[in-house]
Amino acid sequence: MKGYYTLPAFLVFVVLGLTAQKNVQDSLLFRFQNSAEIDSVRYQSGITLARYNMRFGPDSSRATGKQVLEFAKSTNNKTWEADAIKWIGITHAEQGQFTKAQDHFLKNLVLM
Repeated sequence: MKGYYTLPAFLVFVVLGLTAQKNVQDSLLFRFQNSAEIDSVRYQSGITLARYNMRFGPDSSRATGKQVLEFAKSTNNKTWEADAIKWIGITHAEQGQFTKAQDHFLKNLVLM
């Protein structure tokens, strides 16, 4: 009799887990794109979203990192810009594109 309840309970936890992960991503994306938020909150949400997207692959994370980089440039904050460039370099390194990664890390070094 216990076997009849185990599978449905397991499926419920899996479905809840999948929807919870989507909510985190949507929440971070909303905060990053919300121009009413404070710039530091937007930036932190964007970087966190880029890190979160790494689990889906470096390309997804890099695309988010480029959006964060554009935001950092628009705020004229060199520290944020350097951090976004570093993150883009990490995504290149993750894919084995070491020359591109090194270029980004050197840009990061110059800005820091």
